[in-house]
Amino acid sequence: MVQLTCKYTTSFTYYTLAWYKHAQEKPPLYLTQRREDDSEQRATNLDRHFSTQLKTSDKVITLANASTKLDDSATYYCALFNPQCCMRVLI
Repeated sequence: MVQLTCKYTTSFTYYTLAWYKHAQEKPPLYLTQRREDDSEQRATNLDRHFSTQLKTSDKVITLANASTKLDDSATYYCALFNPQCCMRVLI
């Protein structure tokens, strides 16, 4: 299992954290997002071997890959944004 951790800070009451995969020579690909209430929205084509966990008390979100494949090789980004607005900040 591979696990990526993203620590964040925010002053927003309502916020969303999203994960993106950026493979070489391809545009970034949206994977999944979680809101501060821990609800999740996943890309329709996201493999089930990816999972996320949000710990608001620690201000940490993790992306886990239970069965890594060669085409999972990429740079992964987490982004924080206020859903009441339009600003996204890569962390």
